[in-house]
Amino acid sequence: MRTLSTAAAAAMSGSVVLTTILVEMDLTGPLYLNTSSLDLTLNGVTYLGAGGLGQIDSVKQAGTDLPQIRFTLAGVQATALALALLEPVQGKRVRIKMAVFDASTGALLDVRLRYAGYLDVMSISDGADSATISVTSESSMLDLLRPKGIYYSDNDQQALYPGDLAFQYVNDQVEAKIAWPAASFFVRH
Repeated sequence: MRTLSTAAAAAMSGSVVLTTILVEMDLTGPLYLNTSSLDLTLNGVTYLGAGGLGQIDSVKQAGTDLPQIRFTLAGVQATALALALLEPVQGKRVRIKMAVFDASTGALLDVRLRYAGYLDVMSISDGADSATISVTSESSMLDLLRPKGIYYSDNDQQALYPGDLAFQYVNDQVEAKIAWPAASFFVRH
């Protein structure tokens, strides 16, 4: 379970809860969006209001399933569509955060990361007056399943740490038969 600050936990248990979802996409020009109707400036970053954000699939993770999320931007004008067509999105990082505010003052209480991943293929549905852009995201937990590309070998160890001889004799020891002495060997007479 993700922990909230004490003030945020108290605000979440109140009768009125002010929250917003923040989306950060590391595109050529970083894109910061939020689900509220206002532009928000948090920690020096301005998150554009709901005018630029359409729909986000819910973040669900169960067991070993790796969540995939779809972002949909509806009502995109032709000028923005042209920019979207030029933007290489595949492999770019995306984060979804939840921000909790004080209901009486509107002060930011806490921001928690809810999802981190990589953007995948973007699809565009073109209409008569506007278009819809959809892009999916793969969870960053896929990094745990990807091979590292290095081995426990002397060559790789030397490339990482020149002069470290920790793996110098590994090849000599492969499939070598090691005979352990009998227990009587360790008993003093």
